[in-house]
Amino acid sequence: MRSATISAATSVNGKIEQLTVPAPRPLVVGVETAVILLDSNRDTIYELMRQKKLLSFLDGKRRKIFMSSIDELIRQRRDAALKQPFERHPRPALKRGGAV
Repeated sequence: MRSATISAATSVNGKIEQLTVPAPRPLVVGVETAVILLDSNRDTIYELMRQKKLLSFLDGKRRKIFMSSIDELIRQRRDAALKQPFERHPRPALKRGGAV
């Protein structure tokens, strides 16, 4: 998580102290950041935008995606995953045996 350092004077002694506070969360992100956040790829991000599952707009030549739509997509996927039982993929049987 990003953070920012600010200087503030305390009211007790007037001494300037450094405070580290969390940086504000962005309202929009670029496509590459969305790829990282969703652990996905560019093609999938653009497909989700075409399907209106990720809301976006052009800022000059750059495509910006609303963080609220990324949050909503994650929430929908989480809810769908909670409704399905967890199943393991079967492991392939190991070949055991003698000479060939």
